[in-house]
Amino acid sequence: MADYLLGDMPITSAPPLSLLRPRRAGPNAPILTVTRVPRPMRPRAVRAWRHQWQDDAKRTVISLARTRSGYLLRFPRQCDFAISADAGRIDARPHRPVAPEFLEHLLADQVLPRCLAQRGELVVHAAGIALGPDIALFVGESGRGKSTLAGLFFRAGRTLLSDDCLILRPTPEAVRAVPTYPSLRLRADSADALFPGDTALAPLSSYSDKPRFSIPDVSRQAAAGRVAAVYFLGDADAGRADVMIAPMARATACIRLLEQSFQLDILDREAVQRLLGLAGEVVARVPVFTLDYPRDFGRAAELVAGIERHFAGVAGDSSAA
Repeated sequence: MADYLLGDMPITSAPPLSLLRPRRAGPNAPILTVTRVPRPMRPRAVRAWRHQWQDDAKRTVISLARTRSGYLLRFPRQCDFAISADAGRIDARPHRPVAPEFLEHLLADQVLPRCLAQRGELVVHAAGIALGPDIALFVGESGRGKSTLAGLFFRAGRTLLSDDCLILRPTPEAVRAVPTYPSLRLRADSADALFPGDTALAPLSSYSDKPRFSIPDVSRQAAAGRVAAVYFLGDADAGRADVMIAPMARATACIRLLEQSFQLDILDREAVQRLLGLAGEVVARVPVFTLDYPRDFGRAAELVAGIERHFAGVAGDSSAA
């Protein structure tokens, strides 16, 4: 077993989690503990699934069932995760031999964020960029361009917290954003367009069509920044000619933020109400906007500059308030 930090949350894990920051064992007990069976296990039949998530082709990619001791989270033909009722203990049970980096991907990108959410944290699919002392969030479904937009800002020298997974915490002073771990994943065409010939930015994984690239861990210095604006990304419209940013109704933004948050048991009313309350507090305290822009790498500098101008005005107004 080794100790890590998922964002600022202490966890202990038997499977290696090289993506996360190591943590020295201390007096604080781990929030999450991950174990693993020593050999692949044949998945048992499940009579009724509590919920199933599907991809765009309507294929089931994740299934959730209730068990006597908690939950069963299944990635078909890959791995089961037995999760305790309080979402504090996770037992990884691969269906077949899997590469360590693939198991780490399932844990770091799917299972651990869902368990944090079940325990009361608002964990959102969002890219976070530090622009000066403040942070801009870009929220959207897969395929809306979060990672590409994050890559554009990173190429322009801005500080990237994460391209996909952030913990949002309303505090008495501000809304804070804590990256679960530093991340930038780009499809080959985006990587070639953004970083042509850059051998220093090498992919760390090849288990998907969006390899992960190495970026600096800035979680400690970013912890002091406040979230000053949230931008919800519109449809990827290659024919759009200009950047369009418009205020968004807070009620709509609250629902959108909840939809783009990680959840384990979406039928657990108390858990959903907690997350809805946190989402409502975020959009009540942070200006929210829709963002549509041309998907044209030739206009990347114009796009980054336009968003930064808008963000500077919003951040200045909210500071004055």
